[in-house]
Amino acid sequence: SRDSVITAETPARLAAEASFVSDDLSFITVSALDKAGIPVPTADNPISVRVRGRGLKFKAVANGDATCLESFQQPSMHLFSGKLTVIVERTGKPGRGLVVLRSKGLKKTKIRII
Repeated sequence: SRDSVITAETPARLAAEASFVSDDLSFITVSALDKAGIPVPTADNPISVRVRGRGLKFKAVANGDATCLESFQQPSMHLFSGKLTVIVERTGKPGRGLVVLRSKGLKKTKIRII
């Protein structure tokens, strides 16, 4: 069998996945992907987070970079190694929430948290 290496191109879009969901908090992993859907580990794009709906509110964001001086409490942060984590909190009010993630030049993504 032959091994192959696939190299990512420039970031084209964002992807979001709920990596952990509890009664109170949801952790959403955000990744930069190229046009073929390959993760871009060198991406450091700034990401803005917007939470809509009565059921959720923004809690924090983190990118795993120990040298990052950006605030965890603001709804924006740069990707580190192509990823970051957004934490949203349930408000206790009925309804669903939507998390919208944007970065200039990339196709935005959204994820609904029920």
